[in-house]
Amino acid sequence: MVKHVMWSKWGTALAIVCALLVAGFDQAWAQGHGPLKPEKEEWQNHLVVQVNCEPPRTTAYPFDTREAALEGDRTKSPWFRLLNGTWKFHWVNHPDKRPVDFYKVDFDDSSWDEIPVPSNWEVLGYGVPIYANFRPIFKIDPPRVMGEPPKREFTTYENRNPVGSYRRTFELPADWQGRRVFLHFDGVRSAFYVWVNGRKIGYSEGSRTPAEFDITDAIHPGKNLVAVEVYRFSDGSYIEQQDMWRLSGIFRDVYLWSSAEVQIRDFFVHTDLDDTFTQADFSVDVELRNFAKQAADTKVVGELVDSATGETAATLEGDALVPAGGTTTIVLRKKIVGPKLWSAEKPNLYRLVLQLRGDDGRLVEATSHNVGFRRVEIKEKQLRVNGVPIYIKGTNRHEIDPETGYVMSVERMIQDIVLMKQNNLNAVRTSHYPDDPRWYDLCDQYGLYILDEANVESHAAQWVTGEDHYAFACLNRAKRLVERDKNHPCVFAWSVGNESGRGEKSWPDMAAFMHARDPSRPVMVQDTPYDFENHFYAPPEVLERYGRNENNPTPYILCEYAHAMGNSVGNFKDYWDIIERYPLLQGGFIWDWVDQGLYKEIPGGKTDALGRKRFFAYGGDFGDFPNDGNFCINGLVQPDRRPNPHLHEVRKVYQYVKIWQEGDDAWQFNVCNGYHFTNLNEFGCRWILRAGGKQIATGEIPVPSVPAGANWILDLSSEKQKLGKLPSLEKYLTIQFYLKSDTPWAKAGHVVAWEQYRVGGGSWAVLPRGEAAPASLQTTATELIVSGPEFRAVFDRRSGSLTSYQYRGTEFLAAPLEPNLDKVLNDNQYRNRMSRIEPIWKEACRNKKLLEIQAEERQGVVGVTAWIRFPVADSYVDCRMQYEIRGNGHIDVEATYLPGRGVGGAVQNRMPKFGTTLALRKPFSTIRWYGRGPHETYCDRKTGAEIALHELPLEQFIFGYVRAQDNANRTDVRWASFLDDQGRGVLFAAVEQPFQFSAWPYTADDLASAKHDYELPRRDLVTVNIDHVVYGVGGDNSWGADTHEQYRVDPRRPYLFRYFIEPITP
Repeated sequence: MVKHVMWSKWGTALAIVCALLVAGFDQAWAQGHGPLKPEKEEWQNHLVVQVNCEPPRTTAYPFDTREAALEGDRTKSPWFRLLNGTWKFHWVNHPDKRPVDFYKVDFDDSSWDEIPVPSNWEVLGYGVPIYANFRPIFKIDPPRVMGEPPKREFTTYENRNPVGSYRRTFELPADWQGRRVFLHFDGVRSAFYVWVNGRKIGYSEGSRTPAEFDITDAIHPGKNLVAVEVYRFSDGSYIEQQDMWRLSGIFRDVYLWSSAEVQIRDFFVHTDLDDTFTQADFSVDVELRNFAKQAADTKVVGELVDSATGETAATLEGDALVPAGGTTTIVLRKKIVGPKLWSAEKPNLYRLVLQLRGDDGRLVEATSHNVGFRRVEIKEKQLRVNGVPIYIKGTNRHEIDPETGYVMSVERMIQDIVLMKQNNLNAVRTSHYPDDPRWYDLCDQYGLYILDEANVESHAAQWVTGEDHYAFACLNRAKRLVERDKNHPCVFAWSVGNESGRGEKSWPDMAAFMHARDPSRPVMVQDTPYDFENHFYAPPEVLERYGRNENNPTPYILCEYAHAMGNSVGNFKDYWDIIERYPLLQGGFIWDWVDQGLYKEIPGGKTDALGRKRFFAYGGDFGDFPNDGNFCINGLVQPDRRPNPHLHEVRKVYQYVKIWQEGDDAWQFNVCNGYHFTNLNEFGCRWILRAGGKQIATGEIPVPSVPAGANWILDLSSEKQKLGKLPSLEKYLTIQFYLKSDTPWAKAGHVVAWEQYRVGGGSWAVLPRGEAAPASLQTTATELIVSGPEFRAVFDRRSGSLTSYQYRGTEFLAAPLEPNLDKVLNDNQYRNRMSRIEPIWKEACRNKKLLEIQAEERQGVVGVTAWIRFPVADSYVDCRMQYEIRGNGHIDVEATYLPGRGVGGAVQNRMPKFGTTLALRKPFSTIRWYGRGPHETYCDRKTGAEIALHELPLEQFIFGYVRAQDNANRTDVRWASFLDDQGRGVLFAAVEQPFQFSAWPYTADDLASAKHDYELPRRDLVTVNIDHVVYGVGGDNSWGADTHEQYRVDPRRPYLFRYFIEPITP
């Protein structure tokens, strides 16, 4: 099914792994691997990953009726008991301090604390959360984790390896007597032992896949005790060094389940579609296990039920003799004609119900699972789903909640999925480990493509996977991943892991196993051309080179790109302009979905300016050392899932419907249905006409049948004719496609795609208001005073700045208007060469000086010209500020930037911005503007914002990034006004070409010095920046990549822009 390109040595590895599947590869690989010297403890022995654990299996639950299994609610099964809840808990910072006898039944735990399970103990105050990307947080000495760290400042110096001891009791249901009982842990980090009623049951590491134990022989009627000893670090920690918070504890569900002596141990569903995709060879490999001392005659009945209609689509059955104390596998087969196909767009599901019946025909147990008919293949060098080449419009996603750490509620999962679907994302890479099992059920239902990744990352010690030390452990993790998730239609591909060198001794065998066990899915091997070409953060030009070369053998899918750290995701459209140009390029996964911030109390019990008592903490905020600061804050959404502004850009670029105007000013459009499986007539279509930013007309257009991939000519010429004479203002026509009915992820009316084009002529220019009263000039030793009947402006003769602007007795300015070449940096700029260049410009702004100021009064208009010089390293630049002032308060401003000789060298041809800055008094904090919005935009990130009239209060106009940084810019602005609650204020209107502007309730120095949003004060002013050019935010990566050249500000060239200022009265 899957065509792939392998390294030459992998063919041998595949043959070996296939043999190991038959022989039992765990035991085979444990011999002869790992030259490292393990310690006696299992948690410091890389050759021991589990003790007495059940073999991995698909996620399924036993039920007592066919109907209960069909419903699939495990809590309604009499043979399921959730052990989540309150457990007794004891924490120590070193294994030597742990209560070694705590597992005994008569141990007194009355003085212990209580802890909720699931949870991470660090977020509850036990020990310290540590955020690290690639830094080792303990001494690197594999497989040992108890060595002395290199510095006393390490958090792990004192807290060398914390241990959490858990205890709880449960009542064994009376009807479980004589049945097998299993204890299941969905996720425990990093390693743990378990006892039941004082009897040692087993051990497990590999925190993101289940550990299941048969505890039948350790339990008894009535009350039973479970004791669990969890180690924060283990030998497994060397391959769990993902870029995330390092937390510990029992963080996923714990439960008991029960079966008869004969059980359905596992099953594997296959939906082999033919080449017409109208028929499928449907089969289920059902593994039966018999614990009894005699063989068992059984019958397995499979029923395939349409989840939408409840109708039975097929029934399958077969007989099997299960040997005593052994297993057997029965294969159920059925040809299905006309199955509904599953895709992320059309997640048509069936429910498979398997019934195990005894020789007397009575039901022994029933179980169930989602089934989706779909075929994934790489054909003609393209990833295809059901025969159709698709785009991966994806994101990486860590499982993180600001309140609970790794613990994910179903509500939070659904919130993530709904936000993704609403913003046109269709795929998730489970970075960098398998997710909570319930996530996959939800993705099956809502429709997302999942790149399912093994829990392997050796970032700080990549050599352990590059050599054969951890080959056994890595292969074990691959098996546990595949066996657990193999039946989910949402999983379109497997991934062997992340950032572990090239994994020469680990990844080939993991990938070979994945293909051998599941030939129906491709495999991604990071930074290696296996089934996919994929690289970290390849810039657009690299993609273009690959796409151009038709001889390249595999499709290119970026495993990580568009690093969304802070104010980021610039030039995202540029990526997709290239991706959509070449068939070999099929998308990628943004890094990443959510800012990994944890709630923390503001120091000193204080509240911030908005009354909040907590903030989102990042590395170092808990005193953790070493740490990687705010490098965990790189999501499309904030920790509480509030969208970051760049999500709007992603939504627009990822949209499936493309709309092109057929000629300048035309009312005819070429609409391409870029969906893979959806007819365009499933959406409504409306048009909106605006003149001068105001909506003046709208209409609905019936959408004909436009199959996926087809085009439609949308001709609105007749609609134009109906409108008659249109205003002379500039006009923009917006075309929207929206949901006609509710879906599980959005309500009817939700806009899935839009585009905006200018139509017709017209001017956007704002005409001066009122009569131009004459102005007069008065000169003093320090000031130039310009007056009108109700107006007064003052210029400082020492600085050349406009220091006062009054109208009808109201002073508008809180800080002078002056030229500005500096900006507060964003995260990408803090981490690239701008971090070295920006201080030069900041210093230049602080040390600027007036060269000359001139003023003249002519025919009732006062002209003021100021020449200001900025010293820039060994050179300089000049700004000329020209003002023409009228007596009614109208001021024309012309700002000119002139580079000095040799200015480019010291600043490497980069300047943060060119514009003007000022501050208004606090009452003027309602902002109206005509330009792109309503959300924040920058020159390299503005595609997702409409040109229209917008209005926001100042607090909603700004954006509080987790790490405080530049924010609130708006682009392509024709005019902006700042108003008080009486409607009084001031207008800034562009002349000849739009400007950019931003505004904050604090100063630039406040913003530059703050490390967190809560640290920003609220001043009695509104900082306003009216700018001509602003350096783009960038977005290729956040560790050196610069903003693309076309979005930079070059200090070697001159700039000029104009705008005017006017007072506004009610």
